[in-house]
Amino acid sequence: MGCIESTFDPEDKEPGHDRATKEVATPTSDEQAGTHKPPSFENVPSEPIDSPQASTTTTPDAVSKAYSPKLQGVAAMIDTHAAIPESESVEDLMIDANAVGMDMQTINEDEEHEHKTTAQDDDDEDEDDEDYTEDKFNKDMTMYEITDEMSSNLEQLIADKVAEIERKTKFVIVQSSASTKAGLKDGQSKTNQDSSFMHDRLGPQGVLQFYGVCDGHGPSGHNVSQYCCEHLSQLLIKDNERILTTLCKPAYALMIAIEELDEKLDAEKKSGQLKFDMSASGTTLTCGLRVGNHLYLANLGDSRAVMGHYDANNKTRVRVQSKQLTVDHDPTNQMEADRISKSTRGKLVDGNARIHINLIDDKFAKPRQSVLELKQTYGVDALKQLNAVSASVSRSIGDKVAHKYGGVISKPDIIIHRLCDNDLFCMWASDGIWTVIDNGDVTRIIGNKLKTCTEQKSYADLQKLTDKVVKEAHIVWQDEFDDYVDDITAVVVRIASKQLAHSQE
Repeated sequence: MGCIESTFDPEDKEPGHDRATKEVATPTSDEQAGTHKPPSFENVPSEPIDSPQASTTTTPDAVSKAYSPKLQGVAAMIDTHAAIPESESVEDLMIDANAVGMDMQTINEDEEHEHKTTAQDDDDEDEDDEDYTEDKFNKDMTMYEITDEMSSNLEQLIADKVAEIERKTKFVIVQSSASTKAGLKDGQSKTNQDSSFMHDRLGPQGVLQFYGVCDGHGPSGHNVSQYCCEHLSQLLIKDNERILTTLCKPAYALMIAIEELDEKLDAEKKSGQLKFDMSASGTTLTCGLRVGNHLYLANLGDSRAVMGHYDANNKTRVRVQSKQLTVDHDPTNQMEADRISKSTRGKLVDGNARIHINLIDDKFAKPRQSVLELKQTYGVDALKQLNAVSASVSRSIGDKVAHKYGGVISKPDIIIHRLCDNDLFCMWASDGIWTVIDNGDVTRIIGNKLKTCTEQKSYADLQKLTDKVVKEAHIVWQDEFDDYVDDITAVVVRIASKQLAHSQE
């Protein structure tokens, strides 16, 4: 079964669309072999085969090509040279049903069953096909409106939607683990600015599953990352209206929750509830929300989500491959660099590896700005300490100076991945891993172990395996960078069938 990933970048706009999309589809084995083609009508005759107008006699084989299922059933009962009327009404035929051992009720019941089966198959096919269309992705990202009539019946609507999701779900996350290790600065352990969250059961009846990693940076980066991990899941289920939105339009709900998270930080900072400064501090965010058979991912910054999956063309299912689900947001990404170059003060330095923003002009230019204005613009810490701000990511939450002047934004990419039986695990991790270990090596470390327990509900050493990946990255940092090691955090989840999840070991 093929899998699809649909990527949404709110910065891109197209006429006629509220939101623009980028779609990347992983082809099925047939498509890769070049056998999956759109239907062709070049050789279809303009008139039906064995048209009744052309002949009043035919055979059952010919009838099967030209007439309805009901008439096919009749044709099988009568003599091959019997007359077929021009209409397809069975009532036009006078047949002794007893003589042929079949009554008309049987024919009608068989046709009704066939129509129902076909209709059901069509519904299933339509549902599957929808997952591969750009239109469905656009629909998922449009606003979900709760009407007054719906508001009066929210609890029942939620219960019905939960039941529908449970009925259709084939794949779930059966196990999860997280590991983190603080970095080193000048050879000494420093504050770990990474944070993570794991919600194996979230929302009504635990129907949602939600995981993610935040990588903080700047003087208060650890505070920002912790705040995001603590509050993001709450925003997805903050009230019944939001719960219904999350169940019905997860991609849209995830987008709105991240927007509200950024706004919530600003509001609480202005009201004095937050005691940490965000003028030059912020965090990345990469996360995944499972609803039904889909994984809805959001990404800001250079933390990353990678899927370990079997090669669909390898029937032995021995080799586990990596699939990067998210795009890193840093100045080396040309689309990101273009936006930064157009910003008020953002300049690309160090070979386009960093964003540099000069603040001195605002502080000392004549006529000088008021202290109040500077505080409102930069924050107290920035006013006292900073002459410039430097950033290595082009999207983040927080980082108010970089957002205002440097082209850094807080709008995430949204990715929709349809889970399938080739998916083995997914890993969200900070760049402390991806800087020194590539996707393939991470996938081999984890995949070679997990592929041996695909029929097990629980893998006893998943935590040890996650710890091993983090430890390996820490060692590589020490080997390659003398006295500096980045903070390292990873969340790993196992993906399996719902049947396995509900089995007894």
